[in-house]
Amino acid sequence: MIDAGGQNLVFLLSTPRAGSTLVSAILTNHSRVYCPNEPWLLLGFQAWYQGGNLTFAPYEHSGVETALREFLSETEFQEATRAFALAAYNRKLAAQGKSVFVDKTPRYYHILPFLEALFPQARKVWLQRNPLDVAASYQTSWQLSVDQLFDPQFGPMCLDLTVGLSRLAAFFQGQPRTFELRYEDLVQQPEVVLPKLCAFLGLDYEPGMEHYGSNAPALAERQRGRMGDSNVFAHAQPHPQSIDRWQTALTAAQIQRMLDCTGTRFLDRMGYRETITQLHQRGFRIPDDHAVEENLRLFEDSARSLPWAGREQRQLQALCDELRTERDRLTAECQRLAQPRRGRRAGRGGPEGIRREGILQHLARWWRQTRGRIT
Repeated sequence: MIDAGGQNLVFLLSTPRAGSTLVSAILTNHSRVYCPNEPWLLLGFQAWYQGGNLTFAPYEHSGVETALREFLSETEFQEATRAFALAAYNRKLAAQGKSVFVDKTPRYYHILPFLEALFPQARKVWLQRNPLDVAASYQTSWQLSVDQLFDPQFGPMCLDLTVGLSRLAAFFQGQPRTFELRYEDLVQQPEVVLPKLCAFLGLDYEPGMEHYGSNAPALAERQRGRMGDSNVFAHAQPHPQSIDRWQTALTAAQIQRMLDCTGTRFLDRMGYRETITQLHQRGFRIPDDHAVEENLRLFEDSARSLPWAGREQRQLQALCDELRTERDRLTAECQRLAQPRRGRRAGRGGPEGIRREGILQHLARWWRQTRGRIT
C-alpha cells in the first residue's frame, strides 16, 4: 500500500499521444502493479485552492476558492489533498489485490511541484516520444493540425508540446527518484527496456508482461472506460509501426511551423539527434535560442492567463449566443402570429398560415447551416 510519503506510488508523466496508454497496459500486466486508464485525480486540486478553476456552477464557484484559502493554509490544504488521494489510491489497490499504483495522467506537467510536495517519495517516470511523431499522432488520431497545436489561443492542446515539454525537461533535470523512458526504445526492445523500468520501480521483471493482450480482464476494464487511447486494443503487444510516421504524415510547412516554435531543444534533450540531423539535411530553418524563448513565452502566458478558454470554446459560445438570439426572435414572431386577427380567421392555408410555414422553413434552414459550423 502507499504511505504518506508516496512509497509504492508512481507518476507516469508525458504529453498526450506519447504512448502512455501502451505503457499503462503493460505495467498493469505485472502481478503487483495497478495502472488504470487515466485518473486525472490531482489536476483540479491545485486550481481549486489557487484559483482559476473554470467551473460553472449555480453557487458562484469563485467564492469556494476564496473561502477555501481563508479556511485552510497551503500546508493544511496539501495534507487534506494527500489524505484524499491516499484513500482513493489505496482503496483501488486493495480492490485489485496489488501493491503499486501508477497514476498515468497526461497534463500532470501543469502541477509537477504540487505532486512533489504531496508525495516526495513517489517515483516519477517521464515517457518521451519524438515530438514530431506526437504531432503526427494528434493529426491522424484527433484530427488536430499542427497550426492548431501551435496556436497559443487554440486551447489546452496547444500547451502540450510547448509548455508541457518545457516543464517536463526542467523538472527531470537532476531530479531524484526519476526515470526517463523512450517510447521508441520500448516498442523496439521491450525485453531490454522493461527489466530496467521494473528495477527502478523496485519490482522484479516478469517475462512476457509486454504481451498485455493476454490479460483479458485488464483489457476489458480498460475498454469499459472512456479515458486513454483506444488504439492500444488493435494490438496485443508493442510494435514499432508508428516510429518516424512524421516523415509522411506532416508537410514541410507543418514541420517548419513546429521548429519555429520550439526549435530542436526538446529533440536534443530527449536524445533524438538523428532526427535533428535529418532536419538539417532536408534544409529546414532552425531558429536561435532567443527566438524560441520568445515563442515559448507566448504559450506560458496563455497557460497563466486564467480564466482562459480556447478558440474552439469561444466559437462554440458565440454560436450558442447566436442560437439564443434567433430563438428569441422567432418566439416573438410566433407569438405575434398567434394573436387573433380582427375580422378573419388565420387558418393554415391563409396568409398567416403561410407566414408560419415560412418561419419554420427559415428555422430549419438556419439550423442546418449552424450545425455544419459547429461540427
